[in-house]
Amino acid sequence: MEDHPKKLYKLVGADGKPYFSEQKGTLGGHRKLKIYGRLDCPSALRHIARGGYVKHRVFFADEKTAVAAGYRPCAVCMKEQYAQWKQKQKKEEERIAMPRISFPNNVHTVCEIETGAQEIKRLSAEQLREPPVRALLRELEGYRIEVEGPYAVITLSGASEQNGFTIVWDYENGTVPHISKTPFAVCSAVAGQTVVTLYLVSFWGHPADLWYSLLPLNTVNTSCEPDRIKLELTAEDVRDPFQDCRITVSGNDILFHAGKHIQRIRRPRNKFSQDSSSPIKKCEISAGSF
Repeated sequence: MEDHPKKLYKLVGADGKPYFSEQKGTLGGHRKLKIYGRLDCPSALRHIARGGYVKHRVFFADEKTAVAAGYRPCAVCMKEQYAQWKQKQKKEEERIAMPRISFPNNVHTVCEIETGAQEIKRLSAEQLREPPVRALLRELEGYRIEVEGPYAVITLSGASEQNGFTIVWDYENGTVPHISKTPFAVCSAVAGQTVVTLYLVSFWGHPADLWYSLLPLNTVNTSCEPDRIKLELTAEDVRDPFQDCRITVSGNDILFHAGKHIQRIRRPRNKFSQDSSSPIKKCEISAGSF
């Protein structure tokens, strides 16, 4: 008796990449529009009947995988899930407004965030109990603030580039889970439970190099610097590091930007936690110098 090969089905995984499975997908989706829904969705079936949907058609093992891959629920066949997604999007939009550095004009408040609901959140100097950080604030030369979900990520640079710190402020809960000593840092980002920092390291007589480091989100250490890893990325067209350099996180990838140049690395899986691979929504707010 002949053994017939098992039929395989092409599905999309949590990382957004296709793979083959012996199990059929339970949900369909549109690759270009990043929408997922039921296999019997009337809207999808109408488009398929016209022939304009098929080339973008994808399938998922379950809803959790579709969400992790960056897809949102269909408003036609998944009304309840769509309403929940829409409400979450609205909260994200209301959350971000006008963060700003208050030092050195206000010695009691380091940073303020005015939310979309016109609520003022303040990071006080008292919350930064580490003496080296408070000393740096009095000679602050450059700074960068970015909002990532519930976190404000603050990169501080002193008059000497060799003096700097990265602060992660959970402004929704009023806590500071992360403070690290990061001389030469120009920007940082939160990727799940990991803080990624980009450095522009330059010494007299040598061209500038770009490096990065990874630390657990829940880290407070102002005495030791993290291990840095050198990037292949060039800094040749970086004029203002706080404006020209940035980090973005998409799925399992971390992208380092330096002017027009980009280097992509794979996000280390489970380095510090059992974190999902969902992207971090990010909004750059403020950068400057005094």
